[in-house]
Amino acid sequence: MRTTDAETFAVPEHLRFIGFSGEQIILLTEDGSERVLVLWDPVGGGVREWYRGAKVTVALRRVDGDQVEYFQADPGDSAAGTLWRVDLGTGARERLLVRTTWNPLELADGRYFIAFDRKILLGPPLSGSAFVAESTRDLKLVDPGDSLYTAIADDVTAYALVPDEGLVYLAPQGPAPGVWVHPLPLK
Repeated sequence: MRTTDAETFAVPEHLRFIGFSGEQIILLTEDGSERVLVLWDPVGGGVREWYRGAKVTVALRRVDGDQVEYFQADPGDSAAGTLWRVDLGTGARERLLVRTTWNPLELADGRYFIAFDRKILLGPPLSGSAFVAESTRDLKLVDPGDSLYTAIADDVTAYALVPDEGLVYLAPQGPAPGVWVHPLPLK
């Protein structure tokens, strides 16, 4: 029931609760030959479909009015996929990035910063066996307008986004090992 007026409301038919996006609730409504995900506004009562497609990993990244942005994983690889934008009012879909991870960072100039996992580094032996320590990453910039990917650095073991500096990263391998700074126009 609504706490403001004590009126009851009907929960839409669904198979599973997925999570929240602000004050809206993400529901799985179909999971047959294709998967269907909707946003339900319990206060306003609206149900809006934002994904209908393959049974792969899908993650809602952002909802801004009628604009929804989501990541759709490639079949067989939940770490890489495509970034989509959907206009919930018109149903129009736009592919923003063809090859990305689930968490690309949109920059102030419209490009995206992406850190792709490259390889897993083995840690020191522990009781006669090795344990997995950290992954190295390849850092890229991509312009969604022309799908041009620009390498910042490969085999990076650590990085941070620093507001007044941009991207600070540790690249201990390769021809010029060290700590580097790359300016990024952060939002």
